[in-house]
Amino acid sequence: MIIIIDTSDDDHLFQKSLPANLHKKDFTMSRYVLLFLCVSTLVACSHRNNDMPVSTQGGLSVAIHHDVDNQPLIWDSIMYYNQAGNKYGVTKLHYYISNIRLYRNNNIIQQFDSVYYMDAKEQYASSFLMPTVSAGAYDSVALTIGLLPSRNVSYSLPATIENTAMNWPDVMGGGYHFLKLEGHWMDTTSVKGFALHVGKTGFHCEAGFACHLDVKASQVNALNIKMNINEWFRIPAKYDFSLDGVYSMGNDTLMRKIVANGQDVFSEVR
Repeated sequence: MIIIIDTSDDDHLFQKSLPANLHKKDFTMSRYVLLFLCVSTLVACSHRNNDMPVSTQGGLSVAIHHDVDNQPLIWDSIMYYNQAGNKYGVTKLHYYISNIRLYRNNNIIQQFDSVYYMDAKEQYASSFLMPTVSAGAYDSVALTIGLLPSRNVSYSLPATIENTAMNWPDVMGGGYHFLKLEGHWMDTTSVKGFALHVGKTGFHCEAGFACHLDVKASQVNALNIKMNINEWFRIPAKYDFSLDGVYSMGNDTLMRKIVANGQDVFSEVR
């Protein structure tokens, strides 16, 4: 299931749900191409003068992969070690991406207001299409993991099952969860759970990465990136389950540590 939420300045909101039993890889690309062609056709039809300049925009299909220090992420398997030496496994990874900015030579060339719900377990919910990206070369990308304060308003996103499950309790400030990273880890004597939840206004994470992106006009371009889950536990502050704790929700100190570590969780896959 992929949920695409477009909250652009034109006050345009749409949501599309796809059945999970379809052939994911082929259907996802064909859907993106079809959507892009529809947008291009509408733009072309709006120009009655055939001498109007050709399109200067292309589509951008973004696919997010998830690993642990270049090891494939295998769900429900306690087989990874973080910086503190905790042996752990992941059972859930949900988060929002928003406020995407494309850079060239340290200048923002284009900024997008759309909000994307991501579920790392689902291929459909780990990719999305940006249909109107200005053609040209870009050397870096910045994005928000979570929602900016102006967007983090309770019940403002469509009331889907996914968004409802990301609600942050009103008694704790309202808005939405920005990140849910859950799993199990091996204590000295037994297996225990952890749930690193981040939310509440002001606790969004600003992340970025260098890229080699050349967007061609009138076609769907691809950008593949990955999230290294171990980065949430590493720099600038080592996160240790045995010392810091395993539940961050409602703990501003722990949430700040997680947010600071998340700045470099993404990188481009070449």
